[in-house]
Amino acid sequence: MLGKLLGYEMKAYGRILVPIYIALIALAAILGISFKLLPEKTTLSVIFAFALIVYILLLVAVGAVTTILGISRYYNNMLGREGYLMFSLPVRTSTLMTAKTLAALIWTIFGAIVGFAAIATTFVLGKFTNADYAQLGEVFEMLFKFIKPYTGHIILWIGIMILAVLVIIVRVYAAVSIGSQWSSHRLVGSILAYIGIKLVEVIIANIFQAIDPVREWFDNLLAKSTEVSSFMSTTVSTTGLGSWALQLVVLAIILIEIIVYWLLAWYFTDRKLNLA
Repeated sequence: MLGKLLGYEMKAYGRILVPIYIALIALAAILGISFKLLPEKTTLSVIFAFALIVYILLLVAVGAVTTILGISRYYNNMLGREGYLMFSLPVRTSTLMTAKTLAALIWTIFGAIVGFAAIATTFVLGKFTNADYAQLGEVFEMLFKFIKPYTGHIILWIGIMILAVLVIIVRVYAAVSIGSQWSSHRLVGSILAYIGIKLVEVIIANIFQAIDPVREWFDNLLAKSTEVSSFMSTTVSTTGLGSWALQLVVLAIILIEIIVYWLLAWYFTDRKLNLA
């Protein structure tokens, strides 16, 4: 059932986001080619400036629309009137939440990839010559040599970054679930709940920083994980890049946040359900 629910969520996102992705990549390619082929006076024209503004707006829209879709689909399907239909299905609340969380996470990753691809497309098509492509190959070769010793750490950092995105998603779901307990003005309640959650995070972080042994231990851990390397004749500080200890600490903190926010969202959705 999780697979079917996830497939439905992916299609619901795709109907809106895929056209935006296609438009963004197409406009990125057009602008890139225009930078290279058109005269400078043309690229400074009002029409070109308008196209550039649309391009920037599409870049912003990729992130904004994904965020809005993630929140609205969770609220409308789980806590709004559509919830009467969703909770009539022979599926646990946790399964419904998992499908929506995974869909939001996957499309957020897709959006980031498409955004970077669009920027790269404009840059490569607009500025690169054949000599630049050869030089780019050399840069990638040097970059590979630089990061090769840290391959395992980089893979873990990428995983941590993905989990950090997941923290944001479940934190928002928790805030929306708490805000749904209001009989009216649920949006205000959700915003206040989110602010409250962040305040609690700050308070807990400050409490741990105020404990001298904990602060000293973390400072020592951070100091031990700092290395200075040379890359393309430039001194690069690789703070934490090759530290398993630091990564495991960060990973543990993120996992704790995911569990706490997930349980909050599940509790107020499953046990304190208040449909609109």
